[in-house]
Amino acid sequence: LGVQANAEEAQNYLKKGLGAREDRGMINFLFRLKKHPGENRRDSSVVFEVYKKLAGSGRPSSMVNLGVAYETGVGTEINIDKAMECYQKAADKGSEVGLMNLAGIYFSHETHRDLHKAMVTYERAFIEHKGVAAEFIPYVLKTLVDEYYIMPADPRHSWRGLTQDIEKEAYLRLGEYYLHHSPKDKPQKAVEYFKKAELPFSSLALPDSG
Repeated sequence: LGVQANAEEAQNYLKKGLGAREDRGMINFLFRLKKHPGENRRDSSVVFEVYKKLAGSGRPSSMVNLGVAYETGVGTEINIDKAMECYQKAADKGSEVGLMNLAGIYFSHETHRDLHKAMVTYERAFIEHKGVAAEFIPYVLKTLVDEYYIMPADPRHSWRGLTQDIEKEAYLRLGEYYLHHSPKDKPQKAVEYFKKAELPFSSLALPDSG
């Protein structure tokens, strides 16, 4: 089948409002369309409508795809607020990608940048899914410290990695965040994360837990 035929097929699905089997057909259409992006710019509006149709089913991955369309302007005007809304809905349905994409906007988008929100969103992704979020947490903390704080002369603030365990490193940096840099005073949360890091020297930084 040619690309144009696939586009017409997807449009028929949209008009009929068919169910799960046809959703798979639309996913196949998107896959084929993505293989020839240069030839199919004219069909980007169809892609966007397909994303909207699939997202309406409540599937988290489809909500993420719709968010990406809003974030990058595929078949629609760029709308970061709507992208974030889609990512949040996907995240609340258990999507790690939704959380990571949302955190990425908070971390680097020129109009929506908020390093504290980036940190707590990566934190949520790490706690709920472990995975790749652990690798971002030290980097976000370093960026926050470099931009807003003077680094104390303390070996705990080396950014070369203090453990060979990525998860323990993430727990350590979350502990530092809540002890030294969070806009909300949460020393007990710092205690919790330092204990999970299982580093002997981390107790030096613990507040008095009473």
